[in-house]
Amino acid sequence: GDAIDKIFEDELIAPGDLKYTDNQYVHVGMILANLTLEEGKTFSDVKLGKKFKSFCQSFVQHSTKSNIHFVFLTDEQTKPLIKRTLKEAISRILRIAIIGPR
Repeated sequence: GDAIDKIFEDELIAPGDLKYTDNQYVHVGMILANLTLEEGKTFSDVKLGKKFKSFCQSFVQHSTKSNIHFVFLTDEQTKPLIKRTLKEAISRILRIAIIGPR
């Protein structure tokens, strides 16, 4: 994996086993589960995927001075969609910070 993979703890855990609960983080919780995609569609193609991508990009971009702790109530089939979308948002912000906007 790449460097961004190291910031994810993407195992499904019980709520009582949640880590990083102290005040040094801005905690953001969201329920995103049971997503099914039509044949030939990607998460980025569907309305919910587009809105989630926009949310992630905006939140990450405008929270640069805060430690963000995203907590998702999800399932195995939805987990990779969430992770990919967050990775893309974080990568985009880092790329802009290092290289500048295109």
